[in-house]
Amino acid sequence: MTLFPSTRPRIAGVLLAAGLGRRFGGPKALADTGSGPWVLRALATLDALDPRLVVVGAAAGDVAALLPRGVVAVENPDFAGGMGSSLAAALRVLQGECGAGSAVDSTVDAAVIMLVDLPDVSQAVVNRVVRTVLDGARSAARNRIDGAASPATGRPDRSSAVSHTRPAGEAANSVIPDIRSALARATFSGRPGHPVLIGADHFAGVLAVSTGDHGARDYLATHPVLAVECGDLAGGADVDRKPE
Repeated sequence: MTLFPSTRPRIAGVLLAAGLGRRFGGPKALADTGSGPWVLRALATLDALDPRLVVVGAAAGDVAALLPRGVVAVENPDFAGGMGSSLAAALRVLQGECGAGSAVDSTVDAAVIMLVDLPDVSQAVVNRVVRTVLDGARSAARNRIDGAASPATGRPDRSSAVSHTRPAGEAANSVIPDIRSALARATFSGRPGHPVLIGADHFAGVLAVSTGDHGARDYLATHPVLAVECGDLAGGADVDRKPE
């Protein structure tokens, strides 16, 4: 089975890079430990996603000036309050509650949230999380088409399966409902970390609890989240202090 082209989901990449970096000694977005500013290193992990948003706050002008063409800078005036306010600022843009350019005018089905201070987390980690969710969504779409059971026999009823040749088949054939309802995150030797994938159906719920430094933590703690083990790819630890 080939999924209809119109069912391709739109997954945004969101980089939270607004922090003051008090313990670090300055904004981590501008830190450079030998391979360029961290904001660009972290942004590169989201290269496969569209649109890409970077939430800026501390040294907002300097950070935004580094961003490549096509990347949307979302300014968070409340960045000193913690990561939760930055996540909320990004989700409000993705929901269309405030303007941030044509790059985010279309519907987004999910967002991958990445932090600027994870120097060993690579694009391979982000791609594994996204690919795992997409694979699960494709499997669910196939089941909707091929697994419709006949009430009389309990066996798959091919006569009621969705046609592959008519537009009405797109609802069953689409991966989008499963992407929009997904919650997933990278784990590192079993320890939860980032990136986190949040389906659009959860945006409002995450927004309601995104305060202080909690971000989506409280929401994820009370909802089923797919853990995607990535300990073979990275350590996943954030960096709070400058390397000696």
